[in-house]
Amino acid sequence: MAQMRFLLPRRDALPEGAIERAYLCGMEGIPWRSHNYWQGDQLVLERPVHESANLNILWPVDGYGEVALCTASLMERARPYILPLELARGSLNRLRNRMFAAQAAGHQLPADLRLRAHEAMQLFLRAATRQHQVSESAAVADQALALALPAMDHLIQELARQALTWRHQQEEKVQLATLLGGRLAGGPLTPQTGERFLAAFNSAVVPTCWKSIEEVDGQFRWDETDEQVQWCRQHGLRVCAGPLLQLDPRHLPDWLYLWDDDFRQLHACICRFVERTVQKYRGVVHAWHAAARINTSRSLNLTEEQKLRLTVSVVETIRRHDPHTPLVVSFDQPWAEYMSRDDTQLSPLHFADALVRADLGIAGLGVELNLGFAHGALPRDLLQIEARVDQWSGLGVPLFVLLTSPSCSQADPLAQFQPRSRSVGSANGHSPRTQSEYAGHLVPVLLAKPAVRGVFWNQTRDAIPHEFACGGLFTPDDQPKPILETLARIRAEHLV
Repeated sequence: MAQMRFLLPRRDALPEGAIERAYLCGMEGIPWRSHNYWQGDQLVLERPVHESANLNILWPVDGYGEVALCTASLMERARPYILPLELARGSLNRLRNRMFAAQAAGHQLPADLRLRAHEAMQLFLRAATRQHQVSESAAVADQALALALPAMDHLIQELARQALTWRHQQEEKVQLATLLGGRLAGGPLTPQTGERFLAAFNSAVVPTCWKSIEEVDGQFRWDETDEQVQWCRQHGLRVCAGPLLQLDPRHLPDWLYLWDDDFRQLHACICRFVERTVQKYRGVVHAWHAAARINTSRSLNLTEEQKLRLTVSVVETIRRHDPHTPLVVSFDQPWAEYMSRDDTQLSPLHFADALVRADLGIAGLGVELNLGFAHGALPRDLLQIEARVDQWSGLGVPLFVLLTSPSCSQADPLAQFQPRSRSVGSANGHSPRTQSEYAGHLVPVLLAKPAVRGVFWNQTRDAIPHEFACGGLFTPDDQPKPILETLARIRAEHLV
């Protein structure tokens, strides 16, 4: 087994679960399975290959919060690396490369941004020349990170502002046609909540939860879905229905598990549900969310090949009964962190690429960014998110991004996924303010990308059982959170 070793002077400051979820990856960003453990004062990651690698690990940055950072490419060696120093090296490398690329493309960078990047670089050089004093080198490297991370976010926000200005001018439209929507659940919204929703969004995701619709095998109940679709159409919202297939206990009917070991029957039941749903809402909805999170699902005893076959069958069933309405397939954890712990071969990007190359009639791909939750994707800075969106854009089809971020750090009894203690971009815990700031920073970055045709908030209400702790737009007593004002402002400024 190959080993990579790291010194962590701030071992006790590491976030909970950071070591277990740390991973090594190559140039393509695909994680290797690894065994992570402490050996004295060293963090050791063992993997089956002897290649240079980048370490990704959740790290606390002073004044910024907890964020997954990546080292530069490191060769395998017996002498351990000083982890904070290598995280600073990797982060500054990303920052400087993006700044150079932006300037080469004709972007003007603010003077204070260039100054902050220069100061961070000077701190890094000081840390790099003091490696014989590990604690001092690590402390100075952390100072460099505390300057570099806000500079990254500032850079990406400034580039997005310039890109949006350019898009408005080039497309000769005052507003862009990108979809900005929220996911409905629990029936139509009340007049009060509905008014705030309509101010923020020009579209909506109407869930087609198989577990609710076909609770009893062969008996379909469409009441709640009908009400939501009708409410959206009454208020002029574009409707995306789905996902039709999501392989987790919240979406699969209980009776389906009787066929867990019979793939043929399982396949038949899934196709029957998809067929009935498409036949009922064909011509009524504007887009189909065909399948979601197939790459991370573990509820049924399915191989990767079977998951791929099911996804293809769902797409083909939709196309057979509705040849014209656009359809989207979405993927969770686009950095594929789960591959470091699971025995899987296909990364989400490779999974998506296989579907696109099959020429099935997929109109777009979805990427889920549920950041800030204990079992979701690791939290990332804006530069990492922009780079991942650009990578997925290279598949040549429109992108749709699904977002969620918590508004509190406490446990949520109605939620499936609990929040992490500290948020990205904030030294304190999650709050309604940090959730609003997250949306205010990230959504314009996504809207600035021509490949991104839709941005959807993954959860609307915290008052009913939900997936993401405190991730809704309304509090448990259905009061609007500040994020709604932020989204309404973004819509008024940029979208139809």
